[in-house]
Amino acid sequence: GCKVDCPTGVDMATYKAEFLSHYYDGRLRPRAAYALGLLPWASRLATRMPRLANAVAGSRLVRRLAGVTVDRPAPRFAARSLRRRLPAMPAQGDVLLWPDTFTDAFAPEAGVAARAVLEAAGQRVSLPDRWACCGRTLYDFGMLDRACATLQKTLDVLAPQIAAGIPVVVPEPSCLAVFRDELPDLLADDPRAAALAGLARSLPEHLVAIGADIPPHPEGGQTAVVQPHCHQRAIHAVAPDRQVLEAMGFHVTVLDAGCCGLAGSFGYRAEHAAISKEIAEQGVLPALAAAPEDAVVVADGFSCATQIQQLGGRRTRHLAELLAEAFRTAGSVGT
Repeated sequence: GCKVDCPTGVDMATYKAEFLSHYYDGRLRPRAAYALGLLPWASRLATRMPRLANAVAGSRLVRRLAGVTVDRPAPRFAARSLRRRLPAMPAQGDVLLWPDTFTDAFAPEAGVAARAVLEAAGQRVSLPDRWACCGRTLYDFGMLDRACATLQKTLDVLAPQIAAGIPVVVPEPSCLAVFRDELPDLLADDPRAAALAGLARSLPEHLVAIGADIPPHPEGGQTAVVQPHCHQRAIHAVAPDRQVLEAMGFHVTVLDAGCCGLAGSFGYRAEHAAISKEIAEQGVLPALAAAPEDAVVVADGFSCATQIQQLGGRRTRHLAELLAEAFRTAGSVGT
């Protein structure tokens, strides 16, 4: 978010990642850096035994030992991950749906909805044939060597799609930002990095790009309040959200309330929990309180949705879910 929020245009996120990479070279990092930075790998295991994983993650003792706050609930792993819900999909199609860690492990409904919407728009949808990760959490903690290795594997996994020029739809804005922003910088010598950056899209961006007809939503006519993820604003991917929401019949308000305060893993670190809450109370929470009570709150970013639900008590919707409901009402997708 610093890329667009800082009035002098200083990209503090990149400076921070680079500094942490050098500072902790040969040193042990804080416990939370490992607990939160290695989340994708922990989540890969957790999705195989979600009940046990939720019990462990919910333990106050475990969270204290990991340097994670006990002042807010831990996100719950879904009973069935996105990959388990969409097991039989071709490796090649018109578009590839990227099962990012947050969608795959915590919010698979958004991924299922995205697939339904893409198919209703006439697209043949595929999934990667092997597990891979964009390394979002690694970059945040300055684990740049591991992030580069992780992204190199991702390029290898997506090599056929990159070579064929197949668009990659990413449900989670923070992971989309890695493909569009960090990836070309970290792996500048690999031409596939720039190619993937050009192929990565949000779902609304893809629908606009292919000229999809967006049907009206049954709640059209109401207000839709959008909380853009900081990474979403940083890569200028907000305008298509407004476009498809308006096509569904919503009166759209895009909040200009800044960061929600959770900021990925920031608000889950014990030393940041109070600051995270204060940021929300100064920005997104009063902005939502001023919105109509029946407004549809749209938050595609997992951290934004979590912050709003936990601190604001408002239900949030992923735009993919709203689109799926619109297409279903129009008879374009099944239940």
